[in-house]
Amino acid sequence: MSNYSLSDAAIQDLDEICEYIVSVNPKAASKLFDDIRQKCK
Repeated sequence: MSNYSLSDAAIQDLDEICEYIVSVNPKAASKLFDDIRQKCK
């Protein structure tokens, strides 16, 4: 299992991206978040 950590700036960027996408398509935002988490594993 690999370890990873995101910088505060990266977390803020991802939050902003997901907030934007959720305003347009909540299902897509959820999928994006899940996909990012999966890739980080």
